[in-house]
Amino acid sequence: MSDAAIAEKDLGNAAYKQKNFEAAHEHYDKAIELDPVNITFYNNKAAVFFEEKKYAECVQFCEKAIEVGRETRADYKLIAKAMSRAGNAFQKQSNLTEAINWFQRSLSEFRDPELVKKVKELEKQQKEAERLAYINPELAQEEKNKGNELFKKGDYPTAMKHYNEAVKRDPDNAILYSNRSACLMKLMEYPRALEDCETCIKKDPKFSEFVITGPSGEGRFETF
Repeated sequence: MSDAAIAEKDLGNAAYKQKNFEAAHEHYDKAIELDPVNITFYNNKAAVFFEEKKYAECVQFCEKAIEVGRETRADYKLIAKAMSRAGNAFQKQSNLTEAINWFQRSLSEFRDPELVKKVKELEKQQKEAERLAYINPELAQEEKNKGNELFKKGDYPTAMKHYNEAVKRDPDNAILYSNRSACLMKLMEYPRALEDCETCIKKDPKFSEFVITGPSGEGRFETF
């Protein structure tokens, strides 16, 4: 690392702290021109783009930092830093899939405990977002209707598949748990049937179309 390149980096850092991003870019560009194989300069320039909310450019320079870092066998923490910043850029764009992907890549270089916690939280958020996006009451009704027809025909295993799908599509619909509970009774899966009955009542305390009296009890099936 040449003294001139270091001087330009330091000037860039000072400008960055003052939020003079235009000047920071100019100094980092000069540093890169003087020493094009230093990962730190690319990382710093990526940081400026991040603060400017220019996330595509940020990721581009993170990728360049990683490329240079690999070629020069740079400290793995610097490579991890570039990957983590790319992840942050994607997170800012609400692209959780890419954000998690980059964070996991970063963790493969350096296992930062704080980033581990962050990834776990993002994975929970992603799973919940996917669950909510899957909800569709109209499709749930279609699946329930298919399940009802199969139930009447005595094809309980196939009916069960449709009831399961209906519940996924509309998890707050008490009726679906009632019908699935009836199907579980026919399949002699009494604990699960009771669980669905309890869920049904929790979803709608006034619901009383289906009653289980025990493993040998009788249930009443309703097609709503």
